[in-house]
Amino acid sequence: MPALNFNELKHNLSLLQLLLEEVIMPEALAAGSGGRDFMSKARLAAMRFVSNHPGAAPGQAAQALGISAPSMTNLINRLVKSGWLVKKESADDQRGVTLSLTAEGKRVLDKVEKAYRRALEAFLDQMSDEELQHLHLGVTGMLRVAGRAVDEQQFCLQCGLHHTESCILAQVRKRKMEAYGEEDQDK
Repeated sequence: MPALNFNELKHNLSLLQLLLEEVIMPEALAAGSGGRDFMSKARLAAMRFVSNHPGAAPGQAAQALGISAPSMTNLINRLVKSGWLVKKESADDQRGVTLSLTAEGKRVLDKVEKAYRRALEAFLDQMSDEELQHLHLGVTGMLRVAGRAVDEQQFCLQCGLHHTESCILAQVRKRKMEAYGEEDQDK
């Protein structure tokens, strides 16, 4: 096996990132916009979080997305104006609100997710089974190492209701807990 060229690997990872962010994602966002309201990466991230965490407070969403409370408020207001999100008075705190997607918001999010999946699959379908296996092993290994090296919450998808035990970060978290002789508090 030839020696690994780290500069080439770094370059190829940058190209992959650009492919995902600048080719595949814009296609999916355009599919979700439907000509009525603009769908941005920030709006999509907020809608994904609310979908995975129905009833979440705006502060929880801001923290998960890594944005300031005022930015989150502006984002929420734009999503409400678009008819994709609804704010409700919190049952626990009369001063607080909870967030949930509207039926239209769920439809738009589903449309964007399906468009993204189709665009990504169009690329993956052109790869051989061996290439796909290598890609899967490489990405999984990279995430496993990253999960041990940094706080996995820095790049956790905040899956909420859609969390699976097969997530590499869940596996890393479990190994960390076992190494420290602690129980997993998320169960």
